[in-house]
Amino acid sequence: MIPELKNTSIVLAEEDPAGKNIWIITGTGLLIKYKAENGSYDKYDINKALPAASGLMPSAITGLKIFQRVCYSNYFKRCMAIK
Repeated sequence: MIPELKNTSIVLAEEDPAGKNIWIITGTGLLIKYKAENGSYDKYDINKALPAASGLMPSAITGLKIFQRVCYSNYFKRCMAIK
């Protein structure tokens, strides 16, 4: 279904109640938005994210919250929003 999950673990998964999507955090630094209605998905490689203005790079994702169809990923000392 999602080939990227074959060689990693799921650290956290959260359902978007409004959009019915499932956001998945993997042990290899991928954030995956699984679209249940059609079985497709988008992936975001956190390891390739741009640094913050302070120069900090994302580290391990420590939390995930969905609010009004926006996914907020918490990192150590940082938060990133993904639509």
